[in-house]
Amino acid sequence: MNLSNEQRLIVAMLASIQQKLAVTEDDDAVSPAFVMEAIRQDQQWAIATRYTGLFASEPMPPQVDRVCAYLGMWEHLESAYDELAAKDQKRVAATLGLGKSPLRLPGFDAKTEGESLAIARFVLQHMCMFARFVGRGSLIASRPMLETYEATYEQYRLQTRDVTDRHLSADQLLHIFQATG
Repeated sequence: MNLSNEQRLIVAMLASIQQKLAVTEDDDAVSPAFVMEAIRQDQQWAIATRYTGLFASEPMPPQVDRVCAYLGMWEHLESAYDELAAKDQKRVAATLGLGKSPLRLPGFDAKTEGESLAIARFVLQHMCMFARFVGRGSLIASRPMLETYEATYEQYRLQTRDVTDRHLSADQLLHIFQATG
């Protein structure tokens, strides 16, 4: 969904009226606070995504698709790591150079990946997706990560294509990360 400036103004005014009338999402199908936040943060795709019954089906913007795919991958990778036996966690951490830190989503570089960072924050804070990462903080990585995530995602897809129970072994986790550099 791409709203023109005029459409954004109309939507903002309608949402403002709803808020002044104290119309809540319980009273109506649409949350004025959510709509306003999506417009303010230039995440208009989220409106059509949240209210699928109100709009014709639209594909997600490619960048949103990628960020959601990476968040989904990391949610699975972290969960798989957390489910490993302590000795396997130590082996993975030692091999990957994590020290005593667990395997965790690094985030996105604020300088070069600002759009991806904004999408991730909006998805976590307003779309109620990827609950594992909610409350994690800024999600700001110390270096650009998108290229690494893309390579990791390709290995992840290879390793999980035949996995039915969502469990990954220590060897599978190591393969995913060692193959990407």
